[in-house]
Amino acid sequence: MLSARGTAWTRYGYLHGKENAYDPVKNPKGDVILTNAFNWFIYEDLANFMNNHVCRKTAPILIDKCIINHHSKHELDKSLLTYGEGYTGTLRLRSAMAKHLNRHFHPAQPIDAEEITFTAGVTNINEVCALVICDPGDAIMLGKPIYGPFAKDFVMRTG
Repeated sequence: MLSARGTAWTRYGYLHGKENAYDPVKNPKGDVILTNAFNWFIYEDLANFMNNHVCRKTAPILIDKCIINHHSKHELDKSLLTYGEGYTGTLRLRSAMAKHLNRHFHPAQPIDAEEITFTAGVTNINEVCALVICDPGDAIMLGKPIYGPFAKDFVMRTG
């Protein structure tokens, strides 16, 4: 169950990805997002550099369908150098994780990619959970022993 704060955020579009994002080829009439500090002009050059100097040497490590461009096993997709589909992980990554969890853990109810979120680390996921399931002043009860920074993770920026 979402907190009042988390419920309000869903109304403002804090969901996976952008529904109608601009793409010069795939969606030229899409929305241009002006709220991020993107340097769109560098992605092509950066992807070319990575593909010519890094991917050829590390291709055996990068042959994961979530990392390598689906058109070529040895090309890094330039969309992976951006915020891409949002702050929750790409749909390809979330779909791969859902497939893995369903195949290996056999949950009572199948897990859908839209139910999965990736973050930059434990502190970040703790903070996100506190923001969407708790309102300011709510409490979380933790048993001991616990991960030491829980208290800071849950309180510092979330209230």
